[in-house]
This record gives sequence, structure tokens and C-alpha cells, in this order.
Amino acid sequence: MAKEGGFWTLLQVTRIVLSGAIVSNAACYLLWPQSASRNLRKSMSRTMTSFSTLLELLTNTFLISESELGPSSKKLQAAVANHQSCFTSLQKSLSESKAEYLLGNKEVLKAYGDAIGCLNRLGQHLNGLRSGTRLQSELWQAAQEGRIRLNTSGLDG
Repeated sequence: MAKEGGFWTLLQVTRIVLSGAIVSNAACYLLWPQSASRNLRKSMSRTMTSFSTLLELLTNTFLISESELGPSSKKLQAAVANHQSCFTSLQKSLSESKAEYLLGNKEVLKAYGDAIGCLNRLGQHLNGLRSGTRLQSELWQAAQEGRIRLNTSGLDG
């Protein structure tokens, strides 16, 4: 028994705590419903859009010719920063979704985890392409400065 108020005080406090928990949960689910899996799907969609933008910019960078310049470095840096923020958001959404599905459907959670793994590998490949564009840029700059001579005769066709 509680020393300060006894059994009835303990019951009143328990009733108040349970009432508060019920009211706050009802407000969260009825007034501001948010689903971690819905947020995860939105994050996956934003990540795929950032992959698309980044891939387009990288492709344009690879295909530059002497007469035209590829996308600006600032535009590429902005796309990379956007991609990284989307991917960070994706990882956060996955961990929240795991908590939501803790007692739910394990197959759905596994499918989301597999999809995130595929997106992670795709992101690593895009980072490899980005490294290739840096190398290409450095070679192009060295050729412009006359430090090296590029043999492009085999590329014309």
C-alpha cells in the first residue's frame, strides 16, 4: 500500500494515467493519423525521384563534348545533396516502420527491407558513376591545360 494516500489514491492516479493515455492515443489516431509505412512509401518515392535526377545529370556529364558543357557542378552537387537527404529520410522511415510492424505483418516489413537494400545498392552504383564523372572532369581539365593529350579517334565511330 502507498504510504501517502492508500489504495484509493493509487486507483485514482492509475485511472488518470490510463485516461490520459487513451485520450492522447485517440487524438493521435483520429485527428492526426500518420502511418510509418505510408511515410516509408513517400520516402521511397522521393528517393527514386532523386535517383532519376542524379542519373540524368551523371549521364549528361558523361556525354559532354568539346562544343558543349555538361551540367554545372553546382547543379550536380545540389542533386547529390538532395539524394543524400532523401536516403537519410528513407533510413529513418524504415526504422519507424519496423516499430509499426512489430506486432504486424512480417512479410511486408521484409519486403520493405529488401526494397531498401536494393535502393542502397543502386545508390552505391550511382556513387561509382559519380566518381567516374570526377575522373572524366579531371582528365578533361588536364587536357585543356595541356598536361595530357587525349586520343579520341577511336570514339568517333
